[in-house]
Amino acid sequence: MQPAEKKQYCSLSMSYISFLETCRRQPTLTVMDAICRELGVSLTEFVNDVEREVENSK
Repeated sequence: MQPAEKKQYCSLSMSYISFLETCRRQPTLTVMDAICRELGVSLTEFVNDVEREVENSK
């Protein structure tokens, strides 16, 4: 994602998105839901995918 795209992404500030990307902040469920909606995926689907990845990495 380009910096210009990040600025308008989910109405989140570019600095906040940067903090999320660098693990300096942890998003609330509300923020995670907004990001998922922007990406066209449900929060449930996202969490299930993460769980599968974690299980497969063991």
